[in-house]
Amino acid sequence: MATLCRPAIAVPEHVITMQQTLDLARETHAGHPQRDLVLRLIQNTGVQTRHLVQPIEETLKHPGFELRNRVYEAEAKRRVPDVVRQALAHAETDASEIDLIVYVSCTGFMMPSLTA
Repeated sequence: MATLCRPAIAVPEHVITMQQTLDLARETHAGHPQRDLVLRLIQNTGVQTRHLVQPIEETLKHPGFELRNRVYEAEAKRRVPDVVRQALAHAETDASEIDLIVYVSCTGFMMPSLTA
């Protein structure tokens, strides 16, 4: 019998607000001919708070896809054990009693994915 339980959630500790994102875009792309469009797109996402695995200053350096991939993988794997324990506690069960845990991660830089 399928059972749906309360999700266990973990978000990274570094936060950037919508306003900070807009300010950063204004500053970073000053003079860009499509800056106003970008600002509108950011606002239209409705995302008020973004959680990042590293400070925004580090994220913006973009040291290449391979390094970003390694950071994403390490940070995702670091968070998974605690979240799995939380999910099992929410379900009031043991890992040996379940068939599946649904894992969702957003906007990472990892190829192949952790679930591949």
